[in-house]
Amino acid sequence: MDNAAILSPNEVASLETQLASYDERSSVEIILITTRDLEGLDLNEYATRLGNKLKIGKKDLDNGVVILIMPSDMPSITLPSPIDQADEKQFLSLPEMLENALSHDTQDAIPSLLNGIYMQGKSLSTNFEASRRSNGFYGAGYIAPGYGIESALPDIVCRRIMMDGVRPYILAKRNYEACRMAVAMTIAELDTQYSKGNTAWARDNAQKTPPPTEQNKIKLILLAGFFFLLIVCSFTKGPVGNIARAILLAMLTSGNGSRGGRIGGGGHGSFSGGGGRFGGGGGGGAF
Repeated sequence: MDNAAILSPNEVASLETQLASYDERSSVEIILITTRDLEGLDLNEYATRLGNKLKIGKKDLDNGVVILIMPSDMPSITLPSPIDQADEKQFLSLPEMLENALSHDTQDAIPSLLNGIYMQGKSLSTNFEASRRSNGFYGAGYIAPGYGIESALPDIVCRRIMMDGVRPYILAKRNYEACRMAVAMTIAELDTQYSKGNTAWARDNAQKTPPPTEQNKIKLILLAGFFFLLIVCSFTKGPVGNIARAILLAMLTSGNGSRGGRIGGGGHGSFSGGGGRFGGGGGGGAF
């Protein structure tokens, strides 16, 4: 539901496909809403009312999630150091990098990849603050989970996704990347909680998502560390940063043609209306 009209039809279709695919494999229903008007409500009230009105999630499981994005009304803030012209492509590739990790079932690698994104996003947000040209509305974001998965998406995690993951892209006027990051990070956090044995989350997914085999655990742990080091090193200057960026771009290029394991199918633009309930949990804020 791109009420703010910030996405192209192809971008909307791509996001809908990803969300429908996740609903199919996990039964968790996530919707992403863009808007410019909260109708006199605050972010929490708007997202919670929307979730209850549309009945997002399955009845008795209350496993819906509302992702709310408000675009910036201000001019784009210039990408600050350590992000400059040469690094912009790598900065914009992070959402796709996380999507690739999710689609290849490398669940043990996700936590380290998320930590790297959070670290860089926090640093970027701090630098963006110093680059504000004037007072104004720089956008906002909020994630509201249903009752059944509030333990898997606690308030602090929802806020962190928005402020450290999504915020830099909204401030840079990269709205599609912001939406992709919001969706991918929400899915990654949910899958991470499942892998940790979170019972509120696992009760619905135990039959659908098998745990990784013992044979692959060591490989996945090593891959997680490798991803984390690449992200951190790619934002440094000099030969180390150049090499890290080159490796990341090569990995992204090689993965473009094989990203089909989970993406595809589902009813675009439709909601199950299963009766999920929302109680006011969640997090986010103005950017």
